[in-house]
Amino acid sequence: VLAIAMAALSPVLAAALGSPRAAGPIAVMALTLPLAGLTAVPSAILKRDFRMDRIFVANFANMLTSGVIVVVLALSGWGALALAWSWVAGQLVMTVILMSYRAGRYWPGWRRSEARRLLAFGIPLAGGSLLSFLVLNVDYVVVGRLLGAEALGLYVLAFNISGWPLNVF
Repeated sequence: VLAIAMAALSPVLAAALGSPRAAGPIAVMALTLPLAGLTAVPSAILKRDFRMDRIFVANFANMLTSGVIVVVLALSGWGALALAWSWVAGQLVMTVILMSYRAGRYWPGWRRSEARRLLAFGIPLAGGSLLSFLVLNVDYVVVGRLLGAEALGLYVLAFNISGWPLNVF
């Protein structure tokens, strides 16, 4: 649902960032949301079991795939779509790796007895996460509106590259 909303609202978000031409790359990046959703439970189980070795492999494969693909596509003239498709490719590789590690199958379901407890815990957590997301991403809107699309692209690229070592380790 979030991916569909992100793709559908990509023109609005791109305009808010000061670059209506970014709607295509934003819509492409929406593909990463369902992929990340597939790995939520396997990733949480690996973290719970402190299997950082497996998380490292998945994160490193994501970084390596994204890095290679963004360079190849950028050199081929893909522009901002190079970055978007590299993120999708990296997330896809990470999803495949994390899904291969999972022990057992976990299917979506509903238990009324658990719903109230989970919602009581989850709603404030989701609100805090949303607030954190907004605080951590408002700079993209400001840079895009004040400095333009090219500066925003360089800013996002520099910010993401600076986080690669932390993501790997």
